[in-house]
Amino acid sequence: MSEIESEIERLNGELFAYRAMLFYFLQRFAPHGPTIVRQAFDDAANHAEDATIRFGKKASPLHLAKALEIIEDFRSQIVPEQGKSGPFPPTP
Repeated sequence: MSEIESEIERLNGELFAYRAMLFYFLQRFAPHGPTIVRQAFDDAANHAEDATIRFGKKASPLHLAKALEIIEDFRSQIVPEQGKSGPFPPTP
């Protein structure tokens, strides 16, 4: 395995660990602070959108699109849609 491939594997492992920790933290915290969790997802999505605007053509569209996709994926797993069950009741 080349040095570059090893670094990619290391970064993939690190990313997986961070995503797992964040997901389970949010899942455990959500029932105790649903409003805060919802606001955190909104803030994260807004941050990614602002970065897209701020960096314009200098930013990788794929990178920023993937960031938004990950945020929304986490949101859908932690914050249920209206009428669906999840870690805490949906916002009326």
